[in-house]
This record gives sequence, structure tokens and C-alpha cells, in this order.
Amino acid sequence: NDVYIAGAKVGGVLGEVAQSAIILGVGVNVNVAEEHLAEPDHYSATSLFVEWGSGIPLASLLERFLVHFDRQRALVEQSGLADVLSDWQSCSYEFGKTVIADIGGDRITGVVSGIREDGALRIRIPDDTERVIQYADDVCISVRGSVEES
Repeated sequence: NDVYIAGAKVGGVLGEVAQSAIILGVGVNVNVAEEHLAEPDHYSATSLFVEWGSGIPLASLLERFLVHFDRQRALVEQSGLADVLSDWQSCSYEFGKTVIADIGGDRITGVVSGIREDGALRIRIPDDTERVIQYADDVCISVRGSVEES
């Protein structure tokens, strides 16, 4: 659910099903100068301003986001989630990375092998079986001995 540019977190998306609707929360670090970015211990943060070197009009960004979002929504309505999930997986920062899922204090470590059509995370654990994570209190990405929160 996190969005990365060159290994640094620039934003995130959280979704929740409520009755017959999906509620999404989207956050993006847009016009934040590098010196104002919080640097949590467990991951690097960036902004579109830092990455592109200039400010971005928020109304234009929102308009482009909504156009793209509506295109994806229409695709899901027409042909289901398979195409969208395939696109997501092809550009996923987490795919193929070692993760630690914390589920109510139980820790599951494995490599992200994909996402199911219902949104559940698929993780291949060390005994070469696949675990399906429906929800997690926290999923962290292990990178070169450190752990980044996802």
C-alpha cells in the first residue's frame, strides 16, 4: 500500500471495505522540501518536489490522479481485478522482497510472491509453502539487514 520512488516512500494508499463500498485514503508528499521531510528510523521518505526539483500545482495533480483512478475503476468494472492486479504486481516495490508481517504479535517472515484478487498478500515462507495474509498490523520490508515499514 506504500508508494516508493527510488526506494524512498513518497506516499501510501489504505483501503477498507464498508458494506458495499470501498473507502480509500490516499496520501502523497507533494511540495515538501527535503529538510522538512520526517525521516523515520525504518524507511527513507521523499516528496515529488524533491524528486522532480520543482513545485507541483495541487489542483493539477488531483485532477490527473482522479482521471487515472476513474480509468482504473472502469477497467475493474469491465473486466474484474485481474488486469489491475497484474499491473500493480509488475511495478510493485515489495514483490520479490523479504517481508515480516506482524499479525497480532505473531511474526511471519517470507518473500512477497503476489497479491490475490481479494487483495490478500501472498508470502512464500522458508519451508517453501505460501501463506496468505488477509490483514496485518504491520508489514515490514527487509532490505540489506534493515527493515522498512510498509
